[in-house]
Amino acid sequence: MTLDNSGNLILVCASLSNNSRASIRKMTAATNVVTLAGSFTQGGYTNDAGNVARFMSPSGVCISQGIIFVADTGNHRIRTITFNPSPQIVSGANLDLSTYAGLKITGVVGRTYRIESSADMTNWTTHATLLLNSSPYVWIDQNPVSGNKFYRAFLLP
Repeated sequence: MTLDNSGNLILVCASLSNNSRASIRKMTAATNVVTLAGSFTQGGYTNDAGNVARFMSPSGVCISQGIIFVADTGNHRIRTITFNPSPQIVSGANLDLSTYAGLKITGVVGRTYRIESSADMTNWTTHATLLLNSSPYVWIDQNPVSGNKFYRAFLLP
C-alpha cells in the first residue's frame, strides 16, 4: 500500500479465495473505497480500463509523479494505472478490513520501529517505540477511539 499526494490510501487487495485474483483500490480519509483496476473474480494479464484489467498475484504498489505503478508478480511485469475519476463507491458493508485497532509490521527482526496514528492523516501522534521480535508482528492499540484512525510504522536508524 502507499499514499497519494492527497492522502488517499492506494492498496493491492487480493481475493480471499485466490490470491492471484486482485484489484487495486483507493480509500479516501472518509473511507470511501473505489476500485481503480482489476477483479476479485478473475486473474490473468489484461491491459484495459477499470474492472476489465487483470493481474496475477500483484505484490506491491507505489506512486511516482502521479502515476500508479503495480508490481504484477505473477506476470513478471510492472504495470501502470491511469485513474478515471468516475468509479463506483463501495459501501462500508463490502469492506474486508482488519478487526483490530492497530497494524501488522513485516520488517527487520531486531530493529526498532516507531508507531504513530492519526485521525486525518495530517497530524500524527507517536504511540510506541518497539524492538521488533518477530516478523510479521501485530501491534494493537490498547486505547482505540471511535471514528477513523490511521496507523503507520517507521524503521528507526
